[in-house]
Amino acid sequence: MKVAVVLLVSLLAVTYALPEKRIFFGGIVDKVKDTFTKIFNKAKETFDKITDGFDVDFDEVVDKLIAQIHSTPTKAACKAACKKGAKLILKAAAPLASQVCGPACNAALAKLEKIADDINDDDD
Repeated sequence: MKVAVVLLVSLLAVTYALPEKRIFFGGIVDKVKDTFTKIFNKAKETFDKITDGFDVDFDEVVDKLIAQIHSTPTKAACKAACKKGAKLILKAAAPLASQVCGPACNAALAKLEKIADDINDDDD
């Protein structure tokens, strides 16, 4: 979950950056992508090693998990994280955490699911 939040924050920063700052952030995005690729490949290697001899396809499992990004359990986890980190995340609006974390998490998870789908589509 922490990796997903860091990835989402990085992507949002690049999206809203001024044009002259996008070059700098572009380097950060490249590093995030490289890190993601390394994590993904290591996870695949570990998964394949553990499931050797079983009829389980890593990519199918990943696709099924992507569909779960924007689900009830992840919404609950996001809201809990938002409320716990309200001062950092919401700043002056921290007292409104119980009211705004739900909609914010709904949007963040929808965006994260779209990003995951887009990355997954690029790999096909």
